[in-house]
Amino acid sequence: MASMKDALEESFLDRSAWLKYLIFAVPLYFSSVLIVEEADMKGILAVAIPTVIFFLGFSLICTYNVRKGNNFVLPSFNIFKIFWTGLKCTIAVAPFFVVGYLIAKLIINLISGYIPEGNFANIFNTIIYLVFSSFGFTSYILYSRRFAIFDAYNIAKIIKYSIDVLIALFVMLILLALIDVLIVAPVTYIVWLLVGIPSHVSVYAWSVIATLNIAMIGHYLAQLDYEIIPFDENEQKTI
Repeated sequence: MASMKDALEESFLDRSAWLKYLIFAVPLYFSSVLIVEEADMKGILAVAIPTVIFFLGFSLICTYNVRKGNNFVLPSFNIFKIFWTGLKCTIAVAPFFVVGYLIAKLIINLISGYIPEGNFANIFNTIIYLVFSSFGFTSYILYSRRFAIFDAYNIAKIIKYSIDVLIALFVMLILLALIDVLIVAPVTYIVWLLVGIPSHVSVYAWSVIATLNIAMIGHYLAQLDYEIIPFDENEQKTI
């Protein structure tokens, strides 16, 4: 069974793990600062979009390393390789998220008149969006095996396993939230005592924790691949 505890522990296997988290958190920190300071939207997008692509590559390499059985999880310090990996993954996987979003939005618009507004409607809409976003997550898992775009577009496997992936993602989010309570609360308390919050120090500390979260998610998705989707052992690729 997929273990978030293993994801947390093994995300520190690399002897340079803490240094990598501190460095890789920098673009997320700058994006967060722009949002907190309510910068203009163009400025936010100019930083946020490359940051999202970078962390997609970061997560994907973590997933690949775990799936391949490497004795490390995190990518190397080569930020250009991470970004390039993320860019290729965006091209391969993004269409499924976009199509899933459009289908979910269409369904919500069609039945919105039959559902009373309020918390129930919000919960229902969220579930619909998550159900169709599972296509994208399943495509991501398939793509992470060999970084082959044909794997990402294996429609039969995406349809067959997307609901199983979705259920596992719900469990993952609950476990991740529990771990974050244990990590974020003491870190935030210490930062509050030393420099106060909100502050640049607190935003950076939260960015480091978020980077750890992304590594854990990448690790967990690799575990889901083991458990849910059959794997052809002849599928090998070295990046």
